[in-house]
Amino acid sequence: MSLEQGDGRTYRDAMTLEQVVPLVRKACQRMNQIYGGELFDEWAIVRSFRGKLFLEWYEGPRREAFVREFHSATAELKSASMAYNRGHYQVGDYEFTPNGAGTQCDAFLKLGPDVYLVFGNTRLSMQEITANKRWLLAQSEFAGLSEAMVHDPLVVKEPPRGPAL
Repeated sequence: MSLEQGDGRTYRDAMTLEQVVPLVRKACQRMNQIYGGELFDEWAIVRSFRGKLFLEWYEGPRREAFVREFHSATAELKSASMAYNRGHYQVGDYEFTPNGAGTQCDAFLKLGPDVYLVFGNTRLSMQEITANKRWLLAQSEFAGLSEAMVHDPLVVKEPPRGPAL
């Protein structure tokens, strides 16, 4: 199936949300195994639709708080995004913030046109995460997920499933 997207690219193959969620779960499990503990205890798929952000999927311990605090929890990540790439990302691109701590989101990966995967560790700061020498090894799974999305991005055609953020 060939799909023309808002970013001007045509994708030969595209994945659905139902295909991407198990892929993300598997990547997170592998990152945890390599890291030797839980690397990200929450992750969410967020989508821009008609100028608003919506939660498409969430896994973690604090869904309601994540929805309520999304804009403040992603402030450092947005700042890093603007500083490094002026907010312009292609499918498969990702960003980490060195300042993520507490319930601040630590990283994102662009899954498809207007769709992002946001990661957070509510117990460890990014400084604590990166102090573990296994962090560099665990990043290989993150990079693998990124590469998968470049070839088969997530394309969501139906209206948003979750709440506005």
